[in-house]
Amino acid sequence: MKLKLLASAALAASVAFGAAADISEKKFDFERMEGKEIASQAELEGLFAGNTTDHPGRFLQESRILQDGRRNDAYVDQAYSDEGLAQIRQQGRRNTASVYQGDFRPTAAPFQNPTNIAVIDQDGGNNNADTYQDYLRGPESTNIVEIHQVSDRSLSAADGNYATSEQYGSGNSVLINQAGNDYYSGAVRSEAVAYQNGDNHVSAIDQRGADNVAVSWQEGESNTSLILQDGYGGDANFAAVEQFGDYNDGYIKQTGEGNTALIAQYSNENIGNIDQYGWGNDATITQEYGDLNASYIVQSGYNNVAATSQ
Repeated sequence: MKLKLLASAALAASVAFGAAADISEKKFDFERMEGKEIASQAELEGLFAGNTTDHPGRFLQESRILQDGRRNDAYVDQAYSDEGLAQIRQQGRRNTASVYQGDFRPTAAPFQNPTNIAVIDQDGGNNNADTYQDYLRGPESTNIVEIHQVSDRSLSAADGNYATSEQYGSGNSVLINQAGNDYYSGAVRSEAVAYQNGDNHVSAIDQRGADNVAVSWQEGESNTSLILQDGYGGDANFAAVEQFGDYNDGYIKQTGEGNTALIAQYSNENIGNIDQYGWGNDATITQEYGDLNASYIVQSGYNNVAATSQ
């Protein structure tokens, strides 16, 4: 499958360290993850080509919703699908988009390529997007979420967008992009939360604009989390990564003023990396209950505070 974000999962899986590993070699190259996209429309359409007799080149369940205006609600329920595609596009303000996907057929055999994909695009202010994907069975099983929220308004913090992704399973990927155009006064507030439970997860949150909040929570093995925040002139940005399991990697990059970054990792051989460029930033990395952990903090600016605990 031509899924660009999954390449970063393979990259993360390649970072494995033995007991004698040199700690200096453990810095993860998260810069390569910036600007990732999950799949093009053509790739989505042809993802399962040749795997289903009745629907060659298509998903077993496909749902597409387009809404233009204000206060619209869109909800897609694909609870009994192992091969579901849900796409929601909303233009306007105060819209809500929700996708619910999973395999709740306890007596049925897994599909050949059990994969659910949820894609939400919202253009406007004060929109909400949330996705829930349950555990998938079978080899190569993967849940994928892609959420894009863009606000071109800058009147007040009430124009902020909110995104939540919740996944259970193995080989999952989340990409959340949020952008506001106000870097000075009347900040556009964005909030993103990615929660993952399982193995081999990737979480990427990219926020542009002032007054952003991002949280990534991962449980399992071989997880990778990336948070990018870029803003000036608004209230302090906040980013937190918490990981439970083995071989987890956490990276936070902040450019702006008054930012706070927290990474907490509870397992063996974790890597925590925080880069901050601006003024009044705080960075904290906590790594507990494990060995062979590595933490890196880079700060450029004034009044910065850095703390690590291993």
